[in-house]
Amino acid sequence: MPQDNSGHEADADELPATNGQSESAADPLESSNPARRRPRLRLRSVLLGAVIGSAAGLIGMISLVVFLNRGQLPIMRPGDLKAAEQRWRLHGPASYKMDLEGTFEIKGQMHVEVRNGEVTAMSLDRRPSPPRLWNLWSVSGLFDFIETDLKRNEEAAHHEGGAVPEPVFQQAEFDSDNGLPRAYQRTELVTGQSGGWRIVKFDPVP
Repeated sequence: MPQDNSGHEADADELPATNGQSESAADPLESSNPARRRPRLRLRSVLLGAVIGSAAGLIGMISLVVFLNRGQLPIMRPGDLKAAEQRWRLHGPASYKMDLEGTFEIKGQMHVEVRNGEVTAMSLDRRPSPPRLWNLWSVSGLFDFIETDLKRNEEAAHHEGGAVPEPVFQQAEFDSDNGLPRAYQRTELVTGQSGGWRIVKFDPVP
C-alpha cells in the first residue's frame, strides 16, 4: 500500500536551503562582500584625500609666499626671536627715537620717542597719535607683536579640536648687535593678507 508522503514533502519544501546551518551562517561571505564594504572604503578615501589636499594646499601656499618674497626679508625661526629679545635686554638703550613705516593695520610714517623705557610721544604722518597706541609701537611692543604671531603658529600646529588659528608666515630682520626688530613681515597663509613694518631711523638718546 503506497504511503502518503505529501506531508513530508511539504515539510521539506518549507525548510530553508541552509545545508544544515543556522540562518545567521547562511552566507559566510556576506560580511566580506565588496559591494557592502564599498561605501566605507569610499568614505575613507574621501577623508584621506581631504587631508592630503589640505596639506598640499598649505605647502603650496607657503611655497608661493616664499617665492613672492624672495630677496626680501629672511624667514623667521622661533629661536631668532628669543635671541633678539635677549640681545635687546642686554644691549638695547632705555631711551631712543625711531621712525617706522607701517604697512598693516596702521599704515603710514610713525615717529616714536621713548625715555627710560616709557613712550613719551608718538605721531602718525606727523599727527599726534592717541596714547593707547603708544606702547604698541615701542620696541617692546614690536617684540610682543611678533611673539603673538609665533604663538598663533604654535597653536595651529598643535591644536586639538575646535577652531584652528590661521597660521602666519613670518619674516624678520633683527639687528645683530642689540636685537632691534628692524623689519617684520607677516603673511596670513589662508587669506594671503600681508603687512608689517620697517624701522627707517633709530637713534639712541643719552
